[in-house]
Amino acid sequence: MDVMNSGNIAGIFKKTIFAGALAASFGFGCAVMAEEGADVRLKPFDSNEVSINLEVGEMAMMAGNYDEASTAFTRAFTLEPRSYPAAYNLGYISQLKAKNEEAVRYYRQALRIRPESVDPLLNIGVIAMMDEKYDEAMVNFQKALAIDAKSQGARFNISAVFMAKQNYAAAYQLLSDLIKEGAGKEKAGSDIVLKFAQVCVELDKFAEADASLKELKPAARESEVEKYYLTGCSLFKQKKNDEAEKAFAAASDSAKDNESLSKLLIGKIAEFKKTGRTAKPLRIKE
Repeated sequence: MDVMNSGNIAGIFKKTIFAGALAASFGFGCAVMAEEGADVRLKPFDSNEVSINLEVGEMAMMAGNYDEASTAFTRAFTLEPRSYPAAYNLGYISQLKAKNEEAVRYYRQALRIRPESVDPLLNIGVIAMMDEKYDEAMVNFQKALAIDAKSQGARFNISAVFMAKQNYAAAYQLLSDLIKEGAGKEKAGSDIVLKFAQVCVELDKFAEADASLKELKPAARESEVEKYYLTGCSLFKQKKNDEAEKAFAAASDSAKDNESLSKLLIGKIAEFKKTGRTAKPLRIKE
């Protein structure tokens, strides 16, 4: 998956993950870094221990040691239940472990601490999307958008809800706006471009789909596979079957070293040929 990130130890580690039609097509907020003073408001004898545990948790998160990170954030949260980084990151770790009910509880606690935060709302919405609770997901994404009208994650996810409900025209408009704003020029924008191409294929806007895919140079393997897959879908719907098969073969070649991705792709191609639809997004489990 591609990520956008900025931040440091003193502030929020603002990362948003995007994925396209072959992966989980949602943007969601990721880990936050340990914060100083402003949000913690501790008794003096507690502050050092809380700060140390937040920093230990942060370093463990960056190293991918989520159990160690969870232990450290739990200690910090026990000492200071008003710590946004502790509450949020415990939710994020729970989400990574598919403990979604627990994740939502922590995210709601993070929102009570910082009601203006966008990332917990995005993540609660993502969890709802995974359970196909699209109306609930939309409510959370719209709340996030009301806080930050420029949030790419919120707008991208709202387009995913529209796609799930087969409201392709609405999804097309949202994604078109993101493309026009130059979002596609950012690293994470490759997935916005892929999602835009997907909705164009669904709407038979082949020229726009083909132009977007032709210019795209994805960094991640999943995105490369999806680029070839959607190219094949577009060509197949245009009855350019030989060219479509070449594109599907290129997708298969890109996925061949990843068994899970390869199996997923085979199913997606078969489903598309049967239904003429690019199909609803699926998670890649490795």
